Amino acid sequence: MVVMMLSLLTISSMISCGDDEDEVAITHTTVYDTVRTEILHHDTVRTTVYDTIRKVINDTLQVVNYDTVRTHATDTLQIVNYDTIKVAVYDTVRVTIYQNELDGVYAWQLYDYLDKKSDMTLFYDIKIIDKNPNLDSIWLSIREHPYIKINLDLRACRELEEISNNHRIPYNLYGLTLPENLKAIGNYTFDGCTNLTEIVIPDGVTHIGENAFRYCTSLQKIHLPDGLTCISEGMLDSCVNLQHIDIPKSVTSIGDYAFQNCKSAFEWEINIPENVTYIGKRAFCNCTNLRQITIPKGVKNVEYRTFDGCTNLESVTLLEGVTSIGDYAFSNCTYLHEISIPKSVTSIGDYAFSGCKNVYNIVIPEEVSYIGSGAFESCTNLSWTNFPNNITSIQANTFANCTNMSEINGYMPETVTKIGYEAFKNCTVLNGLTLSNSVATIDGYAFSGCSGFSELTIPASVTNIGEHAFEKCTNLTNIKFEGTTPPKISDRYYYWYNWYNTDAFAGFEGNISVPFVAVEAYKKADGWSKYADRIVGY
Repeated sequence: MVVMMLSLLTISSMISCGDDEDEVAITHTTVYDTVRTEILHHDTVRTTVYDTIRKVINDTLQVVNYDTVRTHATDTLQIVNYDTIKVAVYDTVRVTIYQNELDGVYAWQLYDYLDKKSDMTLFYDIKIIDKNPNLDSIWLSIREHPYIKINLDLRACRELEEISNNHRIPYNLYGLTLPENLKAIGNYTFDGCTNLTEIVIPDGVTHIGENAFRYCTSLQKIHLPDGLTCISEGMLDSCVNLQHIDIPKSVTSIGDYAFQNCKSAFEWEINIPENVTYIGKRAFCNCTNLRQITIPKGVKNVEYRTFDGCTNLESVTLLEGVTSIGDYAFSNCTYLHEISIPKSVTSIGDYAFSGCKNVYNIVIPEEVSYIGSGAFESCTNLSWTNFPNNITSIQANTFANCTNMSEINGYMPETVTKIGYEAFKNCTVLNGLTLSNSVATIDGYAFSGCSGFSELTIPASVTNIGEHAFEKCTNLTNIKFEGTTPPKISDRYYYWYNWYNTDAFAGFEGNISVPFVAVEAYKKADGWSKYADRIVGY
C-alpha cells in the first residue's frame, strides 16, 4: 500500500478539447491544503491530479462558473480526509462510484469535516456491479451529514439472497434498488433511513425482519411481495408519510407496532386478509387516516392499544371468534360511532374504549364476565348501555365522565359485589340506578357529580362507603339505606404525611332514610354524627 500526499496550493489550468466549438476551459479551480489519497490495490500512483480525480466536462458537476463536471472515483482510490478539498460549488455535486472485483466494497468516507456553511449537497450514486460481493465487508458507513445523500443500486448482486443490518446500510439513503433474487431483509436493515421515498421489494422476498423500515419518515410508497407471511414487529413503525399499502393475502400475522404512527396511510380502510390470526399490540396505533376496519374471525384477541389514537376511525366490525378486547384497544378513537361486539367476547380490558366521544350506544354481550377499569371513560355521547349478568364488579372509572349516559338497561346483576373508585363520576344525566343486593363496597367518588339522581337506594349488603362517594349529587333529595347496621364511611384519609377530612355526602342536602329501629345506631356510628339532623326513620 502506498500513501501519497499532494500539496497543491493553486491549480490554474486550461483544458483544450480541440479547435472546434466544443472547446471548454477551466480556470482557477482551487484546491486548498492537500488531497490525501490512499492506494488500495496498486503499487504505484500517477501524481497528476487529473489522473486521480478525473473531471469530465459537460456532465453533471457544477464547479466555479461552469455547468457540470462528473467526478469518477476509480477502483483504487479512497479519499480519506475530504476536509482538505474545498471546491467552489453553487448547487450539487453528483459523484458516481463504481466498484468491481473487490473482496470488500469501500465507499467514500466523507467525514463530518465538510464546511457546514456550504450550500453544497453531495449525491452519491453507489452502484455495486460485482454479482457476488462479500457484503459482510461492505463499508457504506458514510457519516450522516445534512449535505450527503446516497442512491444505492444493488441490482447486479445476483447472488445476494439476504441483506441485513450487518451490512451497515447508511441512514442517508435517498434511493434504493434491490436485486431480483433477494429472499430476505433482516432486522433493522433500513431503520432510520429518513430520505427514502419509495421502495420496491422483489417478489421473491418471503421474510422482512423486525423494524426493517422503522422511522423511514419520508417513505411514501412500498410494495410488499406476494408470498410474505408475516408483517414483522415494527416493520413500518413511524413511516409518517406512507400514503398507501396493500397487505398481501398470504399474510397470517401482523406484529406488534407494525404500522404504528403511519398517519397518512390507510385512507378510508384497510383490508386485513382473512387468514390473519394475530394482530399485535399497537399494530395500527395512531393511524389517523384509517376509517373502517374488520377484524378477521381467526383473530382471538384485540391486543393492547392496537387501534389506540385512530382518531378518524368510524366503524369497527369484530367477527365471531374474538374472545377479548385488550387494554386501550380502541382508546381515543374519537370519531368512532359504531361498534358491534360479538357474543364470543368474554373480556373487555382497561380503558378499551376510553375517549371514544362519538359512540352513542354499546350492547355488551351477556357472555362478558370482565369489564376493565375505565373501559368506557369519557365516552361523552354514550347514552345507553347494559350490564351483562356475569360481571362481579364495576371497576374504577368504568363509566366516568359519560356525561350523556341517561340509562343503563336492566338491573345491576346480583353477582356484582363492588362499585369501584369514580365508577360513575360525572354521569350528570344518569337519572337512576338500582344497585344489586350483593354490593358490599362503594368506593370513593363512585357517584360523585351524578347530579341527575333524585333518589338512591343503598342495599343492606353495603358495608363500606368511600370518601366523597356522593359529593355534588346536587339534585339528590333522599338516600335510602336498607340495612340496620350502618356502613362504615370514610371521614378522613391519610396522604403524604397528612390527614385530610372527607365527606361522603358533600353537597347533598336531602334526607338520609334508615330503618326506624336503626335511627339511633346510625346517628352514633363513627363518621355519621355530622349527618344526625338529617337521619330519619321509615
